[in-house]
Amino acid sequence: MTAFPELDAARREQTAEPIGFRVRGQEFRCVPRIGVGVVVALMGPEDGDDSGVLAMLDFVRHVLVAEDWPRFEALTVAKVDPIDFDELLGICSHLCDVYAGRPTERPANSPGGPRSTGPSSTAASSSLVAAPA
Repeated sequence: MTAFPELDAARREQTAEPIGFRVRGQEFRCVPRIGVGVVVALMGPEDGDDSGVLAMLDFVRHVLVAEDWPRFEALTVAKVDPIDFDELLGICSHLCDVYAGRPTERPANSPGGPRSTGPSSTAASSSLVAAPA
């Protein structure tokens, strides 16, 4: 009988870091990992309708822990100081970066480019070239 490899063993052994964000002085906690179906739900058609906004709201609904969704949803329809499109886009961008494992800030001591190897030479080459016979 064939033994199938345990492909998710390493993933299950990882301890999940808390994920979340703050808006309007409130903290919202998110699930530590998301399924590919949630990512697919975020990728709505680009035909100019409201499906992109709906997809982003659906994405946030899927990643927030269940008890935080009603508070977040209330802020999206609040009459005073609601979460607007730009904020929703920023929240989704942040969460996608975190879930994708991309850094959200540049490293503090990142070099600005390649280092110089010393002064450049302007002298003619000293190698010999054989003259054609």
